[in-house]
Amino acid sequence: MKKVFSICLISLLFFSSQLSLSQNKIDQSKKELKAEKKEPKKEKNTTDNHKETPLVGKIFMYMTWGVFKYGIIGDYRNEEHFENYVNRHPFQEQTLGNYSALKKEHNFQFLANENLLYSNSNLFANHLELQYRPFSLFYLKTDFYQLFERNPIYHTRDQLGLFQFNLMYDRIRFQEFNFGWNIGITYIGNDIKQAGLNLGIHFDAFLIKNISFSGDLNWSSMNTVPVNTYTFKGNYHFRKNFCSFGFEHLKIGTPQYNFVTLGIGHYF
Repeated sequence: MKKVFSICLISLLFFSSQLSLSQNKIDQSKKELKAEKKEPKKEKNTTDNHKETPLVGKIFMYMTWGVFKYGIIGDYRNEEHFENYVNRHPFQEQTLGNYSALKKEHNFQFLANENLLYSNSNLFANHLELQYRPFSLFYLKTDFYQLFERNPIYHTRDQLGLFQFNLMYDRIRFQEFNFGWNIGITYIGNDIKQAGLNLGIHFDAFLIKNISFSGDLNWSSMNTVPVNTYTFKGNYHFRKNFCSFGFEHLKIGTPQYNFVTLGIGHYF
């Protein structure tokens, strides 16, 4: 009986350690990012690629230009919301959101936002966001994620740093709502040291006095491995400050990270 109990105990410890190792998400993400990229073999194309179709090419060119100008950039001559100015902070005086029709002496905005992310007692993170709007045309945003994970069986810790540097453009600039796209670079430090192109969309909605909702979706890839971040938050504003509560989802390779986030920010 003792032998059976000992065997069962050893087996339980073995499988629990294996389960713990399999649940180490950061380590799994690092392994996938470090894996060698397998490029498909290029086949020689013996067909003639120099045949031109002028009419089809022109139609495609005009359609692409139309989608880019009116869909992605916008019509500055006919869309009045492009004339709105940047607010120093949301709910400034009689205004609502990031934009208003009121021109002030200093129409720019700088935001610093610190967020604590919690998944479970072994997995948590920090998210620092810096945002600078020098004028209404475009603005800059930097996000820094620091992920921490500990293994309770072996008492080890692992961490991963992720940076995002983006050029932001608001396609819609209403006082109550702004929506746009961004393009930039995602970089992972530590012992990975890889970067990839980042594309995303974002929004801010100011529907109730002193309350707003914000979110963004970012897609990137490194070494054919997806690196995506999704954020949705509710914010309560008081003067130049605000506190936030929401949800953040990260996908780095196969592992997915779900966090509850609590943060505080200030407009300078």
